[in-house]
Amino acid sequence: MTKQHDVIIIGAGVVGNAIARELSRFELDVAVLEKELDVAMGTSSRNSGVIHSGIHYKPGTTRARLNVQGNAMMTDLCRELKVKIEYIGKLTVAQDDTDVKELERLKEQGEANGAPGLEIIDGREMQQRQPGVGGIKALWSPTTGIICPYGLTISLAENAAANGVTFYLGRRVKSLSWADARFSMTTFTGEHFAAPIVINAAGLYADQICRMLGIEE
Repeated sequence: MTKQHDVIIIGAGVVGNAIARELSRFELDVAVLEKELDVAMGTSSRNSGVIHSGIHYKPGTTRARLNVQGNAMMTDLCRELKVKIEYIGKLTVAQDDTDVKELERLKEQGEANGAPGLEIIDGREMQQRQPGVGGIKALWSPTTGIICPYGLTISLAENAAANGVTFYLGRRVKSLSWADARFSMTTFTGEHFAAPIVINAAGLYADQICRMLGIEE
């Protein structure tokens, strides 16, 4: 028997769960397929948990735009999900004049992206903010924050599930095809799923999902 849904999301990491939560606001039958036995078992929970300010990406790129927008959205999101977040700021330290030029470039780039509050401070002020740090100058980015990535990913999944999203854990996709205006897939558990919309949020394995449909790039 084929399990039919309006939307199937492949991958229960932070991206897949965030999409599932957002789609749960609408009258849609949404399902998430995850190959592991729990959510947040991949790279979504194996990282430093830094909320970046937006200084590192080339202006005009999608990544730069989404970085700054996403940073601004995190406060409300974490309040809704009751996930702790701290905007502790970040010092990018220069050891010599060459490094200072790079700080100036990063500041200019960050400002072009819309990152707020960026400033270059001298060694004395740097010591006041973070005693023990060596260097002649630093770029201060106040909107850099930290979060528990595991907690965020879990909370997104729990909220999505509470809103009616179905999670199928331990279901690794074996095959995926498109015909008659819908996607059909089978899992290694022998189950069959179908939906007119499939969202590939498989993280490091997203390329494998694409290849099932003949997409190489």
